[in-house]
Amino acid sequence: MLFTLLGSYSFAPAQDDEPAAKSQQEVRASRKAQPLLAPKGRLLKIFQGQSPRDGHDIKSMQKHVQMLVEQLSPATVGVGVGAAQGSGVIVNEDGFVLTAAHVAGRPGRSARIFLPDGRSLAAKTLGMNRAMDAGMLQIVMPDSAEARADLDLPIVEIAKDSSIELGQWCLALGHPGGFQADRPPVVRLGRIVHKYKDVITTDCTLIGGDSGGPLFDMSGRVIGIHSRIGPQLVHNVHVPIQAFEESWDRLVSGELWGNLPGRPFIGVRGSETSDDSIVTEVVEGGPAEKAGIQPGDRIVKFGDREITTFEQLVLAVGVRRPGEKVSVIVQREDDRVEVEVEVGQAGGTSQTAPAPFQQVRSNSYPGLLQYISMVRSPGVNEKNHETIRGAFAGIADTASKATVRISQDNKKLALGAIVDSSGLIITKASQVVDKDGKLRPVTCRLQNGREFEMELIGVKTQHDIALLKIDANKLPVIRWTDEEKPPSRGSWLITAGTGDKPVSIGVVSVNPTEVRGGVLGILLGEAEKGAVIERVLDGGGGAQAGLKSGDVVLQVNGEEMADRQTLIDTVRAHLPGEQITLEIRREDEQLTIKATLMRLSDVTGGRPVVQNNLGGPLSDRRTGFVSVLQHDSVVQPNQCGGPVLDVNGNAIGINIARAGRISTYALPAKLVLEAISELKP
Repeated sequence: MLFTLLGSYSFAPAQDDEPAAKSQQEVRASRKAQPLLAPKGRLLKIFQGQSPRDGHDIKSMQKHVQMLVEQLSPATVGVGVGAAQGSGVIVNEDGFVLTAAHVAGRPGRSARIFLPDGRSLAAKTLGMNRAMDAGMLQIVMPDSAEARADLDLPIVEIAKDSSIELGQWCLALGHPGGFQADRPPVVRLGRIVHKYKDVITTDCTLIGGDSGGPLFDMSGRVIGIHSRIGPQLVHNVHVPIQAFEESWDRLVSGELWGNLPGRPFIGVRGSETSDDSIVTEVVEGGPAEKAGIQPGDRIVKFGDREITTFEQLVLAVGVRRPGEKVSVIVQREDDRVEVEVEVGQAGGTSQTAPAPFQQVRSNSYPGLLQYISMVRSPGVNEKNHETIRGAFAGIADTASKATVRISQDNKKLALGAIVDSSGLIITKASQVVDKDGKLRPVTCRLQNGREFEMELIGVKTQHDIALLKIDANKLPVIRWTDEEKPPSRGSWLITAGTGDKPVSIGVVSVNPTEVRGGVLGILLGEAEKGAVIERVLDGGGGAQAGLKSGDVVLQVNGEEMADRQTLIDTVRAHLPGEQITLEIRREDEQLTIKATLMRLSDVTGGRPVVQNNLGGPLSDRRTGFVSVLQHDSVVQPNQCGGPVLDVNGNAIGINIARAGRISTYALPAKLVLEAISELKP
């Protein structure tokens, strides 16, 4: 099963100067958190799991979430321990910071705490329960009471009970990709999807750098700490806050115990040529063999989940916990046999699976798992379940009539927005225009079912916008927002489609920002021709490709590099994860080298960009925009190009890219309207 820790960890010798232990009761007595924002009445019932009914409920939810984001962000901090980068949350005036054990690494290490207000404070790692992935740090506090008071640390409240229910709404904050001084904590809103004694899983999407960040309930209390992710967007795993509350004194005293959690596995392999759920091989001594599962068995049920394909089994096992006992039903010839499997773990520091079975059907990922992530229907406890999206239907109704589906040979390529009643439509250019700048043979389908051929009017490459035309009149037109100020973090964004319900819902995660391209991880100087590499950074794409100090870059993808700036601009025009071809001169030799670009945060300590691919395919063009509004809606690449709405049903822009596991980008309305004006005949 594929589960990924959200941050890196390393080890260092423990220090002798451990802080004095403080009891849980003393800590609680000293804690002066922000007053809780407890929802009441109808709003409380919605946040506990009831479906919102209408626009009034939706606006009430938005107002409450916006207040929570404003109040809770100051205490959501970046954590730096050696090369590891993660997140954390300050929970009392004595500077205690909760985080993930794999971020802190080992007690007694020096660390830095980065506050959203710009301060950087020295800290030390304390204790950690590695089995639960629970860790703690403490900010180095001034000696005098007056100086400690002047420090004025922002703190939040810890939940004092374990009353977490499936379907309950929750708020995730963190610093994905590592702390950025010009970016406040990134917002994700979701619901509790699964709960076990030792983990909570939600559909608040996470990625590397989020490790150790807080999961809040709708009163603003910390109910969990981000730990790791799995192959689906609902596989976001958090440490329950009780893991900290029950072992507070051990954590404060600097104790280290337990083993790092491993990935759940049962030790079976399926066919490499068929997608069915027939077991072709059982690992010797593994959980499946011990339970009596045999080669040739067809697994038809795992726990409460019906199984018809092996990929469904992969996902069903993936949300379980090592040590958990699960009822499994197999079809064995003419009989149905029920067995009990105790889920094992692979890749941890305790009992592990033999190497060939550490990832079931490894050759099937990411293709088939991405496909499943894309087509699976949201579960009843997820924020995008049809009962939730249905409440947004009234808001999106007008925009849906002005939204079109663009297809080629019945294959959906994009959505589009009608911007003029005479048949002008905008969409995402790279989805419908080929590399030669010609429109693919696409058709347009209106909400009422009418279909039209399309012609290309023009393309705004900088924004990845295409203006198209159909032969129709008196069409409904998108209503654009007249607000100059973009919606704030925590605001609802609604992706309109052509159906009776929105395609997806989410919230604004980040304020409008420029999207930067990829990096090689090299420092450059000027050469007589080209650019000379003065230093190659460890772990970067350049180092992995074999670039060396002294190499002179002559060409990138066949284009001449006249100087250092040309090389920088050319590389940054490409996406993280893309491969580029470099022509270099090394002493008297000329070489061709292929290198994969990374994000800047990857080179400076973030997790690999491959985590972005966990949960579904990404847009080919997803960077290089002047400005975008990042939101946490799950929008597939072929659903980009259409309008994204605020709670009043006005289009604040169009979805321009599925950018990563945690993010979809919307191009702001101002830029869209400017492009339309420029392209319009």
